[in-house]
Amino acid sequence: VLLLTGLAMAANAGAAVQEAGAEAAQIRTVEALRRAVGRSDGVARFEFAARPGVWGDGRTWNFSREPERGDADGWRGRCDGCTNGPVRVTLRVENRDVTGVDSQVGGRWRESGRDLGTVAASAAADYLLGLVERDGREPDSDSREEALQAAVSARGVEAWPRVLAVAQDRSQASDVRKAALFWSAHEAGGRAAAARLVRRPEQRGLTD
Repeated sequence: VLLLTGLAMAANAGAAVQEAGAEAAQIRTVEALRRAVGRSDGVARFEFAARPGVWGDGRTWNFSREPERGDADGWRGRCDGCTNGPVRVTLRVENRDVTGVDSQVGGRWRESGRDLGTVAASAAADYLLGLVERDGREPDSDSREEALQAAVSARGVEAWPRVLAVAQDRSQASDVRKAALFWSAHEAGGRAAAARLVRRPEQRGLTD
């Protein structure tokens, strides 16, 4: 009983920290975030609350209930120093437009830049998915995959319907569509969910 009580208290404490982070958000809407990013060129960065089970140390991403589960690939082993967020996003801005995206969980910022502060998780996910959904060549495929992973890590956000739409969008690069299929299945409950969400993926050009 004492063990269960301790676990419950720890879970409640973690939730309280995340809620406090949400309340302290300096940017609350996607419109405000767009304006802040577009104010000047260079490197801009922001952070937001991670969903439970998303751990990192600034170098690795881990998706599990406990921080010690997860290796450099994000699934197994140990992750000493991992924390449940925040998700940190670094943007490269040219001509007031985003040309590159990098992301991390926890740890120290890997790159200096114009700090936009804390963004509400829902606004951050909406903004990042908007970058992925854009037409055109920028941001590039690697950046879109970074944005996808960050978006699905946002606390309290159900991103998989929009992520699945990216997987079904033939105008997207193959690597981006495959990443979107993976993350939509991951968020919706695993590979069985992917089979239900996207039937016969070979007809959509998602197989090698």
